[in-house]
Amino acid sequence: MGRIKLKGGALTAPVPPALVTVADGDEKNVLTVAWTGILSTVPPTTYISVRTRRQS
Repeated sequence: MGRIKLKGGALTAPVPPALVTVADGDEKNVLTVAWTGILSTVPPTTYISVRTRRQS
């Protein structure tokens, strides 16, 4: 059996909580989001999941 060469990648779990900042005109706010993840490493793309009733 031959060797397997692995490419580098991103750690998928566990992902630490993130502080997300939002703004609407002069109104600014920050919220903590625990549901985050990585969609792609090239280009770097992440996601967050926020329930409507918990939005900032």
